[in-house]
Amino acid sequence: MITPLDLLAVPEGSARWTLALLTLALKSGVLLLAALLLMQALRGASAALRHFVLSLALAVALMLPVLAAVVPLWRVPLVPAALAPYVSQPAPPAAEVGAAALEPRAALAEQTRVHAELPRVEQREVFPAPAAEIAGAPAARTSWLGLMLYLWLAGAGLLLLRLAVGMLRLRALARRAEPITDERWMELAWRLKERLELTRPVPLLRCDVEVVPLVWGAFRPVILLPAAAEEWTEERREVVLLHELSHVKRRDPLAHLIAQLCHAAYWFNPLVWITARRLREERERACDDHVIAAGTDPAEYANHLLQIVRSFGTGKAASPALAMARRSQFEGRMLAILEPRTRRRGISRPTAWLAAGVALGAALPLAALSPALRAEASTLRPELAMAADSLPLQVRAITGQYRISEELARAIVETAHAEELDVGLAVLLVRIESNFQQDRVSPRGAVGLTRILPATAATLQPGITLEALAEPRTNLRLGFRYLRQLLDRYEGDVTTALAAYHTGPRSADRLREVTTASTTAPLPLVGTSIPPTRTTGSAAPPQRAPASDIERMVRMIGSDGNRGSFLIQTLSGDLPHSRLLEVIRATELIGSSGERQRVLTAVLERGGLGQAALAELLSVTATIPSDGDKAAVLIGFLDRNPLSLSLMEPFFAATNSLTSPGDHASVLHKLLAHNTPGQTLLAPLLDSAARIGSDGDKVAVLVAIAGRGSIGTAMEARYLAAVETIRSDGDRQRALSALTTRSTSTRQPPAPTTRRDHDATAWTTELYSTHQDQGETTHGIIRARNVFLARDGSGIDSIQAGGRLIIEERDATSSRSVQVSPGARGQLGYRYLVDGQPQPLDAAAGAWFAQRIARLHKTMKGQSRI
Repeated sequence: MITPLDLLAVPEGSARWTLALLTLALKSGVLLLAALLLMQALRGASAALRHFVLSLALAVALMLPVLAAVVPLWRVPLVPAALAPYVSQPAPPAAEVGAAALEPRAALAEQTRVHAELPRVEQREVFPAPAAEIAGAPAARTSWLGLMLYLWLAGAGLLLLRLAVGMLRLRALARRAEPITDERWMELAWRLKERLELTRPVPLLRCDVEVVPLVWGAFRPVILLPAAAEEWTEERREVVLLHELSHVKRRDPLAHLIAQLCHAAYWFNPLVWITARRLREERERACDDHVIAAGTDPAEYANHLLQIVRSFGTGKAASPALAMARRSQFEGRMLAILEPRTRRRGISRPTAWLAAGVALGAALPLAALSPALRAEASTLRPELAMAADSLPLQVRAITGQYRISEELARAIVETAHAEELDVGLAVLLVRIESNFQQDRVSPRGAVGLTRILPATAATLQPGITLEALAEPRTNLRLGFRYLRQLLDRYEGDVTTALAAYHTGPRSADRLREVTTASTTAPLPLVGTSIPPTRTTGSAAPPQRAPASDIERMVRMIGSDGNRGSFLIQTLSGDLPHSRLLEVIRATELIGSSGERQRVLTAVLERGGLGQAALAELLSVTATIPSDGDKAAVLIGFLDRNPLSLSLMEPFFAATNSLTSPGDHASVLHKLLAHNTPGQTLLAPLLDSAARIGSDGDKVAVLVAIAGRGSIGTAMEARYLAAVETIRSDGDRQRALSALTTRSTSTRQPPAPTTRRDHDATAWTTELYSTHQDQGETTHGIIRARNVFLARDGSGIDSIQAGGRLIIEERDATSSRSVQVSPGARGQLGYRYLVDGQPQPLDAAAGAWFAQRIARLHKTMKGQSRI
């Protein structure tokens, strides 16, 4: 398959890329220059407005290649004809196509059913052969353009490498740090987030390395504080935290990431470096203004900032992070902080949307601008002018993938566009019908690259001769037009349209209407050996397709997404059991785990599966690489099917192949929710639980099994064998306590109920805890269904529809609980109860809830879904 790197090896290809890059550099330079000039006019405006203008300019500059690809081109004749070889691509000599390969064979003369006598077509050139090479245009002409392209790639690669190294440094720093769970910090963070109306979870980390306070994460922000922060005064804590949360509120880490990517894309443009430096300055000043506008005294804030710079020096933070203070910016910031006339207002949301709309509207003409050849009547050749508007990338990709001549690929691409047919579908049709052989003739007389019947061609172009139909471009045009008509007839159903093209619309219509699989063969697939019936005369019913037809068809499709869509489409209608098995087996030909999960879930939702089909589905599920997708299929299987004795072996084989402890435990919890484990099920269930890698997840499953009260004397040995695999003494004690107290109803937590809500159990996770503090015992319970925690344990990421989370604690005198459920628009709703009475979720309650979520995340060993 041709890749962009393959095109770089071609001198003309590298020249095209270089000129495209220079065009983008010119456009981005115009855009950034306009933004910097606008900054001069906004000198008296707030830092927040200036920062927004610069961020918008960099974002639009980064979007220019995408905008240029989607908006109509505005061709302006700027490139002189002397540079024509760099912006167009002359075709290779027609000899590459092979004149002999274009000559219709004698087999045409034998098709007497259609024509009494078929004339022999004389050998001729099908595609116009280009004239000699442009005089004075050797390959060395493009070498300097290719060198420029490689220099750009080297610079961009180095900057992206620096960005990646910075991210790795931050990861290492985060691994060394520990979450801050102190109630004073949690309450302060909760109060400041409420003041800023910030709903995103933002974890606080403390590191033993002496670093200046940092914030990073464009989509999952994290605040890192030094160990010395524990000794700060309450006022300094509030100032620092408010400054860092202001970055999160303003989405500064995202703007910083955009600036880093612009650095890499346009590193050779000095305007990008100037804009990025101004962006850093205005970003910190905007956050300073935010802190002062919140009520902080400017002089005290400046003093805090000075002390932080003195304490932590100028150690450079990793490039993706935003440091609170840098000495290079310090003097200007101090002057702005202490200047009483400084405007400190932020930018309103309507103003931001209006500015973004204006910027995008102004950028669209700039993105559409495309330099074209400046034609000179005496020097510009017709072939060159035509090639300037061709689609060289598609042509080269098809040429390289199928090893055909460039002229044949060009004919397919141009004809497909002329007939408004998808190029990929056009290539698939030619490959299936003739394997790109122009002299192919079917037993029924279908001719040429698209193997179209002369009678069918005559309906599309009355009076066409066989000689004209054998001409490749004419054959492609009529074949593509016929397929386009079939697609319109079958409402875009590609499978039926291709089958109708191959076997005739009558057969496709008849097979589409039949619903009884036992009396009618399934729709024949393209590429089989079934003789085409077409529309001329009657034919016997088509034969049943061989067992490998679906797999053969899937192999003809390139992308995993299209393969999955094809298999899901095949599931529609009544399928015989053998064909259903073929669909399940063909799923293994999909490389993407997500697409495999999508197809197998569609099979499960279809229903009506026998034991053999379910066993095959479980076997295929075991081959899914991703644990998350594999667990999703297994849970979907348990939601819709009982686990019979014949399915236990493939089910546990798939379950035991899960390497993620959280996913493994989730499947076993679902199994327990749907089944009362008897002795037959307990043995493989306990063996599977022993394989879970995490002690926390393993104990949760064992406690749930013991809680069902079904472990008899015969199974105690297996239970104890599973307990012996637990490394932690505390977790081992919990598992043994659950076994020894299973008969005491007052100390045994209730088993998960099996009430179904949209085919889901009441709770996917139930955790119980008991804490003793100064002689007072507190009992806790957490119930969850379809809840996704933030990966860093800082809060709840989302709750699916029908999901819910309840955290409840009781002691001898009081109780309190928080119930979280999704709203109609996806937002989360919180209900806080104290002794059964609703109470506002204030800062203290929020800190208590955040501590319980962090504790839950630690208990679940990082598992995000509970």
